[in-house]
Amino acid sequence: MKYSICFSILFTIPYLSNTVVFAACSNTMPSAGETVTCTGSSSTEINLSGQDNVTVNIENGANLTATASSNTIDVFNAENFILNNNGTVSNATAGSTTIDINFSSDNSIITNNGTISNTGGGFSSAIVINTNNATITNNGAINISGDDIRQAIYVPFKDDFQLINNGTISHSPGGASDIIIILGDGGNINNSGTIIGTYNNSLSIVDYYTGISMLGENYEINNSGNIEIVSDLGEGIKLTGNSVRLINSGTISVSDYTSSPGVSFSRYAVNASSFFGEVLTITNTSTGEISIDENSTAIWVRGGMKM
Repeated sequence: MKYSICFSILFTIPYLSNTVVFAACSNTMPSAGETVTCTGSSSTEINLSGQDNVTVNIENGANLTATASSNTIDVFNAENFILNNNGTVSNATAGSTTIDINFSSDNSIITNNGTISNTGGGFSSAIVINTNNATITNNGAINISGDDIRQAIYVPFKDDFQLINNGTISHSPGGASDIIIILGDGGNINNSGTIIGTYNNSLSIVDYYTGISMLGENYEINNSGNIEIVSDLGEGIKLTGNSVRLINSGTISVSDYTSSPGVSFSRYAVNASSFFGEVLTITNTSTGEISIDENSTAIWVRGGMKM
């Protein structure tokens, strides 16, 4: 009997050990220059602080989320960060950010072929890019919903940000919010996919809601896809600055939030204003459509405009 128990324990321990080895990510606190691969499910935050040249590959079927109040992927002072997501990166904690790239983490690149989401509410964001020369390419889905949420993508006063959207960016807030805010010079949005937002407040309070808001100099939005806002108050695209260009060969539309019809005259498909009367250029090509409903304005401009 004694030998039988010993052999049972010896065989059981390796089996349990092998089970534990299959961790979700190869390292959640990587060193500089390291490549991290995530293949399973994890609720442990990936954290970089000062480690340059790190690449994170999230494989198909992998699922990363975060517990408590942490961000799911947190990058601080780490240049040349690369994220390739083919799985799911999510967060459901109030006040959280799913992917937060901050403070001198210049030249960061995010390529999303999977899903990036946030359902936490309470001032949550999906992606915050607080660094220069960052690029997001979305071929999948970026989703955020909940009362008092903030942005799907937020770039606060940083330059040369690039967004290439071939997929879907969806947003459903319950308070004053924007789907995308880019504050800084030299930004560029190329949308061939869908950017859609529906204002949906369970408290039936009407707040200002904007699809894409850009402020700065020498930036451009090129839309060949669909940008759609459903809200009683707000705008599809808000442009503020100098040397600003909007080229539309797709669809830009605004309409009432249907469950609470509004009569606001402050609902615009495009709302543009320049610094010091500088020229704004808006080009609507032969395939472009700017669609509005009753009590909406197609294009509202303050300052110089060239069409």
